[in-house]
Amino acid sequence: MKKHFFKSIIALSVTTLLVGNPLVAFCAYEEGDDYIDGIDELSDSELDEIEDEALDEVDEDEIRSEIDIDELYSRIDDDELSDEIDMDALESQIDEEELLSQISDEDLEDELDRREAEEAEESGEDVRTSKLEIDPHPIDVTNIRYPIIENDAAFDYIIDPQMLIYETDAIRYGGGKVEKDATLLFRNTEGEYDFSSKSDMFTVMNMGNVPAKFELVARVSNVKELTFEETENFTGEDCDIYLALIDSEGNETPIGSDLEARVEVELDAAPENAYAYKWNDEKGTFDYSLTEEAENIAFDTYTFGLVGKCNGDGDWSRLKVFPKIKITWDAESILTDWDAVNAKKAQEEAERKSLRDAKIDTLRDEKLAELKAAALEELVDEKLSELRDEKKDELFEEEYDRLFKEEYLRIRKNKIENYISNKREQESDDDDDTYYDASGDESGGGSGDENSGAGDSNDSGGDSSAGEASGDDDGYSDEENAASSEGESSEDSNTTDTNIEASGSDSDIVNSDAFYGEDVGDESYDSDDSGDDASTLDSSYEDSYNPDTYYEDVPSEDSDDAGFEG
Repeated sequence: MKKHFFKSIIALSVTTLLVGNPLVAFCAYEEGDDYIDGIDELSDSELDEIEDEALDEVDEDEIRSEIDIDELYSRIDDDELSDEIDMDALESQIDEEELLSQISDEDLEDELDRREAEEAEESGEDVRTSKLEIDPHPIDVTNIRYPIIENDAAFDYIIDPQMLIYETDAIRYGGGKVEKDATLLFRNTEGEYDFSSKSDMFTVMNMGNVPAKFELVARVSNVKELTFEETENFTGEDCDIYLALIDSEGNETPIGSDLEARVEVELDAAPENAYAYKWNDEKGTFDYSLTEEAENIAFDTYTFGLVGKCNGDGDWSRLKVFPKIKITWDAESILTDWDAVNAKKAQEEAERKSLRDAKIDTLRDEKLAELKAAALEELVDEKLSELRDEKKDELFEEEYDRLFKEEYLRIRKNKIENYISNKREQESDDDDDTYYDASGDESGGGSGDENSGAGDSNDSGGDSSAGEASGDDDGYSDEENAASSEGESSEDSNTTDTNIEASGSDSDIVNSDAFYGEDVGDESYDSDDSGDDASTLDSSYEDSYNPDTYYEDVPSEDSDDAGFEG
């Protein structure tokens, strides 16, 4: 089937070219044959038969086996094939629902925990996950540590307007280091001085996990000749005193005319990591404990003391009674409003869950995008492989057709050359045989140019004059000529054998009258009248020897040897 199709394609190509340029068509048809000498001598039927034989001898399996498949693949440009791929069409083949079914919510949770842990580690923050969420404040822990004053005289003071204690190094009070320029002195148990204008400092600490409100009050009593001023800027000779509460940061709250100084501060709750909590099933509540030593935990504190000064220009000789100072403090934990806390926690939890769900959705989208990209890549690879195979098949067919044509034309050329060579050799042999038959045949009644090809018009029983064709194509043999000679019915019949070389196609039956003209005689040599077989002439003989040309070579009627009437 392939061979016939191939031959049809060649024929169609040549026919198309013939319409435009016959020479180009011939060259195209004979391309690869080197314009075989003598190919124009072949008839269409001979050429068709040769071409059919050439096509039959082409080994299609051998041609296919010679084609290098790997080499064909190497000629394929994947980039060009990729440009042919319809990505939208491939994406439409991806089933997102099927891909989503491959994504586990548990895996997304684990992935989010891992990412949050990495982010917390990089930032140095505490790591919290949705799976291990510890409530930093499940219960209120109230724990306020108050200052311990072992010496009741911690706030006792000495009025020294003339600074005699400094001058005498407090020898009256057992000696010690005295602050210079101090006019109101406290005995110190720590610090730089033994006697100074500032008392020892005391600290209150909130160790609870809830804030605490701390209140400190300093009151004076038994005040008669003294005046309590709110500044240290004294004037005149009055017995003026400046006495104030002071904290660790240097903030002073003086005792004014109302003889009282009051300080209120709020102490922050303990750090969230200060306590560890554990549920006690038996008690039905949480047990708690410090996570480390208290001194290593940054609890909020407030430190306070007294500071004072008196008017050095006052007349203190009149003072008989000294005022008394009383300092009190109190603290109260600010307990949790659990209704508000729970409401806030619920809101925070909802926000946290919403945020976490959003992160999970983002992770799911990322994972889906990864799966889609992988699926699309797989589809692209499949499509590219399909296109590559199609291109390979196309190149294979092109290469096959090229090799088939080359092999066909090679075989065809060889066959045509062999056929022409054999035919010419055969024709040469036939020419030799024909010449021998024409000159050596003695069965005829006459010889000579004057009598060749002509019969006696008086013979009625003999054969009509005929040319003897010696080629293979005329269909006659020497035996048939002999039989014709033996069939003569009259002794007077004069039959002349004529040696004529026939070539071309098979000879046709030719009437002697038609060949020589109707003026030969009264009776025509028609095969129907004579009863004998008519002589035959090759068609190419008719082409080579037409009657007009023949008459020119025939002797005139005046010749004695004329074999017929003019």
